[in-house]
Amino acid sequence: MAAFPLQAKVNADIKADLTPLSQAAANLADSPRKGVGKIFHAFVGPWVANRERNIALLQAQTEKDCADIKNGVKIYREGRLLGYPNPEGSVDPYDVLHALNHKSDARRLQAAVEEAARQIYDVPPADISDAPISQTFFNRWRREAEMIDEDVLRQFWARLLVEETKKPNSISPGTLEVARNLTSADAALFQKLCRGVVDSALIIDANEKPIHGTYEDVLTLQDAGLLNSQGSLLKTTSSSEHGSIFFNTERLAICSKPKPLQSACHKLTRAGMEIMKTIYVKRSEDDVIAMAKIMASHVPQSLIFVFRTEEVPRQDGTIQYQVNTDKLIWTSAGMR
Repeated sequence: MAAFPLQAKVNADIKADLTPLSQAAANLADSPRKGVGKIFHAFVGPWVANRERNIALLQAQTEKDCADIKNGVKIYREGRLLGYPNPEGSVDPYDVLHALNHKSDARRLQAAVEEAARQIYDVPPADISDAPISQTFFNRWRREAEMIDEDVLRQFWARLLVEETKKPNSISPGTLEVARNLTSADAALFQKLCRGVVDSALIIDANEKPIHGTYEDVLTLQDAGLLNSQGSLLKTTSSSEHGSIFFNTERLAICSKPKPLQSACHKLTRAGMEIMKTIYVKRSEDDVIAMAKIMASHVPQSLIFVFRTEEVPRQDGTIQYQVNTDKLIWTSAGMR
């Protein structure tokens, strides 16, 4: 996808009250891409709502600023008016520092908004709610976006905005607070360990080790507010001889007989669950087998299987996944 035209030309008569970044965002707010339009509408909404008044104020302020420049009271530099603090005409260093910081914040925010727009660009309109993004949510999101420099954290932070754009109120204020305190290492660790999560529970062995992680990694995610500190038990119920956990993306299922599957685990917190929804978790066949081995150690009296699954169309047009018992991938029988 081509880069977003954030330096595009705009109609100065209509959008003269907006900063250059906001002007371009105002154009993209009318994007035919539903998700992109919603994100940029949230970005420029507060300015557009008061456009008429701001234009009039800007015109009046411009006349005064021009007079100040002619009279030597102010100087125009790098898009900002700076005042002369003394007759010698030296520029106040605090004004310069403020201008530089403001410019850096704007660039970081631009990068984060562009990243969110890139991620949501190809999301089908049917998957995006018609409801607008909460301006309160966006204001909180924007403040943190202005401080993020690392690419990993920027991509992570952008995913939160994408999820909220798709489904308003899906990211709570508490989740934003947890997310803003994560380091890039925390975010990368959480994404890696999510490969061992089933039904909002991180599967752990007898030594509290998850697949692709250590006990210390569990403690790190607990300190970060993504995992509950109390251990728990994941247990399936079964209406047939195969109590199954399905991994539809991988077309695999873990099954057990004669007793249901169960495993020690740490439940994700609300923040962990909401953040995991924003992550694309790609498990390998080995990941699913590794979880099955842990479950086998917790229910030694049962046989555990990993089968392939197949799609079965329903009459209503949806797809149902079913276990194909003819396609066995792994069984705990070999562990006996």
